[in-house]
Amino acid sequence: MRALLDQEPQLDAVFAASDREGDRELWRTSARGIGAGRVAEINPTGDADPSWFVARRESVLFSADDGDHGHELWRTDGTAAGTWMVRDIARGPAPSAPEHPVTICGVTYFTADDGAHGRELWRSDGTRRGTWMLRDLVPGPDRSSWGPWLAGALGCSPTFTLDDGIHGRELWITDGSRAGTRIVEDIRPGPAGSAPIPLGVIDDRLLVFARDGVHGPELWSTDGTPEETALVLDIAPGSVGSMPRFYGGTFVDAAVIGSSVAFAANDDVHGNELWLSDGTAGGTHLVADIDPRADDPITYESPHEITVAGDLIFFAGFDGFSADGGHGFQLWASDGTPGGTSMVEEIQPGGVYLHGSVALGERVVFAAGEIQGFRWWGSDGTAEGTTRLAGWGPEPDETGLGFGTVDDVLVVLGAGLWRTDGRVAGTRWIRPVGTWKLVVGNPYALEGVVGDRLFFAAADGRGKEPWVTDGTGRGTYRVADIA
Repeated sequence: MRALLDQEPQLDAVFAASDREGDRELWRTSARGIGAGRVAEINPTGDADPSWFVARRESVLFSADDGDHGHELWRTDGTAAGTWMVRDIARGPAPSAPEHPVTICGVTYFTADDGAHGRELWRSDGTRRGTWMLRDLVPGPDRSSWGPWLAGALGCSPTFTLDDGIHGRELWITDGSRAGTRIVEDIRPGPAGSAPIPLGVIDDRLLVFARDGVHGPELWSTDGTPEETALVLDIAPGSVGSMPRFYGGTFVDAAVIGSSVAFAANDDVHGNELWLSDGTAGGTHLVADIDPRADDPITYESPHEITVAGDLIFFAGFDGFSADGGHGFQLWASDGTPGGTSMVEEIQPGGVYLHGSVALGERVVFAAGEIQGFRWWGSDGTAEGTTRLAGWGPEPDETGLGFGTVDDVLVVLGAGLWRTDGRVAGTRWIRPVGTWKLVVGNPYALEGVVGDRLFFAAADGRGKEPWVTDGTGRGTYRVADIA
């Protein structure tokens, strides 16, 4: 299910579904999820396989195969008359396979292969005349081995990483025009590239980990111009760099809090710890050394699941193994200062695996891998405010990995349907919905929020069908029996 139409006076949802004949086509339902109908028969001889949906103000762009042109760029307003192919990018039966779309300031950016230039960055305003390749960034029919991958938007200008075969993998930017699509800065001159990894955008500046060939991967900042692209701080002097290291590789996690970015880094003295930066050298510092084993600066442990809720940074922190007097991985919280950083609660002696963190107002909800299996917890950053979320009915278990948020309420799909606001009193079992499985990735995503309702797919004995919920038992029902 992908709920994407944004039209007045009501919001509607469009999605891909297979009918009883097995044909996968474009469908539509109302914002309340009452009834569903096929929008159009895009492919009269087989599967249209609509995928890679992205919303525009009054329409949706997506990839589909009409049986003659392969997967190309299409648009719909939810009606048959308003559904058509935007452009045959790879002319003829070969597909251009539009992927990774994102809409920024009214312009939709995506990658596609026109059969002559390889996979390149394109833009569209939903019309044929307004759909074109921005630049042949990697000359010839071969695609870049790295990207284009979106790194973050600076105002209305998306930045992305790309290996053009000349500069290596570097940071690029576009204003939506051919002339305005350019490399930000050749941070590491030559074909090796700086391999930038985005951390977040603050005050119209993008922070990244990048390597210039001298310092190793370190913190850099840019406003999208060469003049304002610079190393923020050499956190770990030398060629190794400060990107978190563990046995077997590296790992990066970050979140924006106010005008700063909280991220994991390794200064080669304190090991992998939580850092904070406002994009300046003076405003970049170690938050706290929670694992003070100075004799082991390179470990496989690192702060992760960094999530901002209210004024606090929540993360899975490691202060040592229990045999060394530590607690293993537990939930930690920080206000960005050493004195305001502490373990919130020892969820399980010896450590626990945390994942799936979601901010709900000033609370965080996360899954913890306990001896009994994964369970959902909620926390406000205090020990007394950290509780296992248990309501009436069957308890959510390790299958509850699909979720969506509606008005600061988390709806968990797994062993039935649950809802929570991060508090025990606000957690309850809504109803059984049969078996359910999240299919990862945009092309086959089955969840989406329209207004105050969450759409999802579930199998209740009659096959997988679209469902909708407003977080109540009464407001949870099957949209239609399509297959």
